[in-house]
Amino acid sequence: MTRVESRPVLSVKNLQITSKDPFFQLVKGVSFEIKQGHRLALVGESGSGKSLICRAISGLLPQGLSSFADEMSLQNGTEKINLSHNSKQEKLSGFIGYVFQEPMSALNPVLPVGRQVQEAIEHEPGTWSEKKQRVLYWLDKVKLPSPETTYKKYPHQLSGGQWQRIVIAMAMIKNPILLIADEPTTALDVIVQAEIVELIAELCREGRTSLLFVSHDLDLVAKFCTDILVIRHGEKVEYGDLKAVIRKPNHPYTRALLLSKPRLDHKPLRLPVVSDFIGEKNTLNSAAKAGFVSDVHQQKTRHPVVTLRSIYKVYRQSNNFTEAISGLDLVMFSGETVGLVGPSGCGKSTLARILCGIEKPDSGEVIIHWQGRRADVVQLVFQDPFSSLNPALSIGNQVMEPLIAKGISRDTARKEAMEMLKITGIEPERFSDYPHRFSGGQRQRIAIARALILKPALVVLDESVAALDVSVQAVVINLLNDLKDAFGLSYLFITHNLVIAQYFCDKILVMYQGKIVDSWSGKLPESLQHPFSQRLLQVVRG
Repeated sequence: MTRVESRPVLSVKNLQITSKDPFFQLVKGVSFEIKQGHRLALVGESGSGKSLICRAISGLLPQGLSSFADEMSLQNGTEKINLSHNSKQEKLSGFIGYVFQEPMSALNPVLPVGRQVQEAIEHEPGTWSEKKQRVLYWLDKVKLPSPETTYKKYPHQLSGGQWQRIVIAMAMIKNPILLIADEPTTALDVIVQAEIVELIAELCREGRTSLLFVSHDLDLVAKFCTDILVIRHGEKVEYGDLKAVIRKPNHPYTRALLLSKPRLDHKPLRLPVVSDFIGEKNTLNSAAKAGFVSDVHQQKTRHPVVTLRSIYKVYRQSNNFTEAISGLDLVMFSGETVGLVGPSGCGKSTLARILCGIEKPDSGEVIIHWQGRRADVVQLVFQDPFSSLNPALSIGNQVMEPLIAKGISRDTARKEAMEMLKITGIEPERFSDYPHRFSGGQRQRIAIARALILKPALVVLDESVAALDVSVQAVVINLLNDLKDAFGLSYLFITHNLVIAQYFCDKILVMYQGKIVDSWSGKLPESLQHPFSQRLLQVVRG
């Protein structure tokens, strides 16, 4: 990777970010720089301060937070811009581009996307027609199909990957000297993720734009970044040349991040977690440690849990028909983990909703093999635990709720809910706390506890670890394996991530345009039949 030696474009010295009420230091004296043409990866767990650093640099800190730095400046040729100045936002609009984590939240649903990109240059000299041509140039530059047609489309008419390309065009149209990309690929499948990362790198190389790329995925940033800054609890723990840091990390936390991620060529019984390396107490109690013994744990004979036969599902909108699932057959057995991998829009979530009874197929059979237990056989854990939990209810009441709905007394329900929270690694004394008081990984454990409280035979995990940091992801995957053994569970694990699926699943199915196009058990095959599967293998193997 070619290095460009030049003066820093961005200099940050002793950056501190605090909350005013109550007073708390969120970022603690972080220093770094980004040289012209360099790409710095900012890596750390959720809550470590990554996004706050980006927002302080760009003048977007939320109310109630304040920043201080010995120096925080941007070098534009001979001009030095002081980023600590209170009135900097207007001046920065032409120098810093910002790509947010969730592109849909950055787009206006009632305006065509082309007009939204054009708004970024609305006050610059030139005619409306000239500005439109500039927008069309950038829509083509970010590799969107038919720029003239895309210009007129609304956000809901585009895919997730296309949304991300639109916000990249919005960020780059003013040719910034610094681009900040805050987790821009989290919700994308690995093929689109690779395309977006290569696009960002290519645009930065062409325009000599420097990049601050926020991520929790070390494998991802290793492919295109030049430098790395690792932070934890608001403090810098590692900083330097990316290849050197990854080859020989100095800090135990960096080593933990590197080793927490599953590998295609190695399948340990348990994934390493951060607490294994830095001597912190791991509060997660496995089901076995909690003393739980399932009534199905001792069953040795595999039996079908769910059978799907010739499932078809078509969505109709006006005169348009989209075949989401086309003639799908699937049998899931007790104690089995099946991975379902495929691109966005291939029908994975539709299949999950059909399995759970949320939607009905247009044709075909869904056969639930009941085992005489009191509870529902199939339960669902959603991708985003924050949106699936009620912010106005305590987590204990939310875990109890399914039992109450089944007519269980409140005292019994409370006792069972506290035991289930303990099993999933949430301290029972936090029973009355609300979702906002928990981290992303803890909220996902709460969602898992709520799904398991009814003692299902099958749990559908719909991208349930996609938004988690790699270290938290390892904790949740270990937990799911513990619960599978203790409860005799089966999982349908829906994911974009083939590496995690290969570690976690007994069998993997590749879905494309509503059909299962490839499948295997055990070791990852050297080659697969379908072009999408071949591309998937190519991306994950680098």
